[in-house]
Amino acid sequence: MIAVDRNPGALKLAKALGADHALVSGGPVAGSSVAAPSPGGHAVPDQVHRSPVAAGHVAIDAVGSEETCTESIFSLRRRGRHVQVGLLPPVDGHPRVPMARVIGWELDLLGSHGMAAADYPGMLALIEGGDLRPQELIERVIGLHEAAALLPEYDKASPRRDDDHRPAPVTRQAVPPPSPASKARHYSEELSSREALYRL
Repeated sequence: MIAVDRNPGALKLAKALGADHALVSGGPVAGSSVAAPSPGGHAVPDQVHRSPVAAGHVAIDAVGSEETCTESIFSLRRRGRHVQVGLLPPVDGHPRVPMARVIGWELDLLGSHGMAAADYPGMLALIEGGDLRPQELIERVIGLHEAAALLPEYDKASPRRDDDHRPAPVTRQAVPPPSPASKARHYSEELSSREALYRL
C-alpha cells in the first residue's frame, strides 16, 4: 500500500497505521530510494511506477480534483481500478478525465458517493469488534465555533501526533448478544427501509 499526500505529517501517520510506502506529492518516496520524478512527467505516477510496488492494482482518490484524479489513473497498472470518492468539481463545465489512458490500459473507473443506510449495522459491527478503528484517525474534537476558523486551513493541517503520542489502543469489551426482540425489531426496520427504496 502506498499513501500519497503533500503533507509529511499525514504520511507519517499513514505509515504508523500500516502503509508500506509514503509518497510526498511532487517529491520522492519518503523512507525509500525511489528517484525524483522525470522532467515533464506525472510526478506521482512516475514515483509509483518506480516504487517496489511497480504500479497499483487499485487507486483511490479521496481529494476530488482533476489533478489527483489524473495522477491516480496514471498510477495504475493495466486493467487496474480507480475509485473516485466523493465529488469531482468540474472545471470549464465538466471534470477532465484521461479517458485515452482508461481505454488504452482497459482500466475500471468506479464512483463512491456514500454508504447506504442498510450497510451501517455491518460497519458499526466492524468498529465494535476492533476491525475498523476510525478513532485512530481523529486528532482532536472541536466545537462548531472553531470550525469556521479552522476550515480554510484544513488542507494545510498536519497531524500533531508523533511516535510518543500514538492513539490509545482499542479496548475491546464483551458485547452481549442481541435479544430476540432486538433482532426482530432490526429485521423489521431493515425490511421497511428496503421497501421504501424499492418504492423510489
